[in-house]
Amino acid sequence: MLVIAEIITGSLCGDVTFLVTEHGGPFTAKGFQNWFRDQCDEAGLHHCTAHGLRKARATIAAENGASVHTLMAIF
Repeated sequence: MLVIAEIITGSLCGDVTFLVTEHGGPFTAKGFQNWFRDQCDEAGLHHCTAHGLRKARATIAAENGASVHTLMAIF
């Protein structure tokens, strides 16, 4: 199983943008959503979206006691 450091090391990263397109530029919001959708579909996770996973994680954090300020900082 890959650890996060291996994933980051093996991923395309820009100078000021963490996630970049295959052309080396930053994703647009719509471009990232489309890319993420393609990755989920390829993995057989047709019910997942970037927004849905972010919302689920925020809900889990809130239910586990994250403060409003922590939630605002993360999400």
